[in-house]
Amino acid sequence: MISIRYFGIWLRRFRKRCGYGVHSPFAFNFITGVVFENGRYYAFQTLDRVYATGIWWRFSHVRKCLHFLFRLANFVHPHLILCDHSITPAEEAYLSAGSKNACLKHIKMEDALPQLPVLLCVSAQKSDLSVLLDRLGNNIHPDSALLIKVSSTRERKKCVESVKRNPKCGVTFDLYHYIIVFFDRNLIKQHYVVNFLD
Repeated sequence: MISIRYFGIWLRRFRKRCGYGVHSPFAFNFITGVVFENGRYYAFQTLDRVYATGIWWRFSHVRKCLHFLFRLANFVHPHLILCDHSITPAEEAYLSAGSKNACLKHIKMEDALPQLPVLLCVSAQKSDLSVLLDRLGNNIHPDSALLIKVSSTRERKKCVESVKRNPKCGVTFDLYHYIIVFFDRNLIKQHYVVNFLD
């Protein structure tokens, strides 16, 4: 039943893959060079050996998501990776390996943010997103990014509405399991839906 539902979602997002119809150079480069990049990075073999589960690991969506987190950290090049407690040890390991110079820390949402480029990773379940976005918009470095993990359609819709409405968010991407928010105000505010299910 889950596979039929996922197939339906994949069909609805079919034309939203690999940068089709995207005219922004920043968004196109992010979609093709980070989301759908399929090169073998230096740390994948070591990390996959530690976190692989089952004989179908090579073809699993979990592996694809972990590799994406590595590439995202590599793309953002943050000074700090700040995670709430919903981020799993495997996700933390891939994020850390993607930006070796970044220090990974656990935070509470009320903690003060440093004026440095950060990659902030939170769960939509555990945080009040509108409050968090207002706080971040006032304090966050423009080279920072926010990764929001979503686990249900209802959560996703709520998060998408929040990031689209909030004037402090710049370019945003809905990858189904993740929503990515960039805060660079020099980029034209735009929301992109990406078919990251295949």
